[in-house]
Amino acid sequence: MRGVVLPLYAADPEFDYGSALEEIAGLRANAVNLVVVLMQDGAASLEIRAVEGRTPPDERVRTTIRQARANGLQVMLLPIVLLENPQGEDWRGNLRPEPASAWFAEYSDRLLHYARIAEEEGASWFSVGSEFASLEKETAEWKNLIAAVRAEFAGSLLYSSNWDHYRGPQAWWGELDAVGLSSYYELTDTTDPSQDALDEAWIRWREQILAWRNANVPELPVVFTEVGYPSVDGGTKYPWDYTVEGEADPAEQAMGYRAFASAWHDRPEAGGFFFYKWLSFDADDALSYSPRGKPAEAVLRAWYGLLAGREQQTDTSRASSMVEDTDGEVEPAP
Repeated sequence: MRGVVLPLYAADPEFDYGSALEEIAGLRANAVNLVVVLMQDGAASLEIRAVEGRTPPDERVRTTIRQARANGLQVMLLPIVLLENPQGEDWRGNLRPEPASAWFAEYSDRLLHYARIAEEEGASWFSVGSEFASLEKETAEWKNLIAAVRAEFAGSLLYSSNWDHYRGPQAWWGELDAVGLSSYYELTDTTDPSQDALDEAWIRWREQILAWRNANVPELPVVFTEVGYPSVDGGTKYPWDYTVEGEADPAEQAMGYRAFASAWHDRPEAGGFFFYKWLSFDADDALSYSPRGKPAEAVLRAWYGLLAGREQQTDTSRASSMVEDTDGEVEPAP
């Protein structure tokens, strides 16, 4: 999958994502990751809810899936949970509900609702969770949840683990169709890195990921559900830090894109990549993660164009290797 993340974050419930999807298809992308936000009050809360102005209405989700498919894009639907009133450094990676079973019952109800929408609208992929690091030890709960989602959704399933925590779901990765992984790896310790240094850093991270994957889940592809770099000076140093402030540096953002593409270009273990994020809705887009209208867009367009060209050549080769049998049916040539 050659993808881009499109969060459905517009405060206006009538916001139309159609033109953004046309732009994404114009990148030679063939997939889009649609992110839907749910909220809970704090890290110990048991109630998960849709919040007006944060959670898109169901009909907007449905319409956006239809628009994506009309533009030739496979759809991944990825619900996430955010905290409305976090304390200190709380986030969805360190939830601590008591009892955990009550939280999973609430989460399951919300998740199955979106799984039904994904199934009814023809989405290809669905994420059963995103970055719930502190809850990944609840193996029985996750297995039950995944089985319940499979009963509602016929497509492929993954879980989006945090970039530094893909070992967490070790006991239940095998229940899914891919290892989902967000990608905010630190590539440098300087705010003025060279392209060679970033390339080498990504290769080191790649080898760590693949060593783990090959030893534990060799049958599963790795799908990068988020790959992102803010267009700020130092954006490849702490790409996970969305609060970082500084001077705009779109060139460094593009360098991060190049390093990722260089590391993963010819790796069959990679099942797909989704760059975060096409529309920012940020107050200062010049510092945001969005590559739109920046040098990173050109990097993405060139790489996806190359991948699309290779895919087309492969399809042409397959077609040319087919011959008709005496009944007029097509079979592979020997």
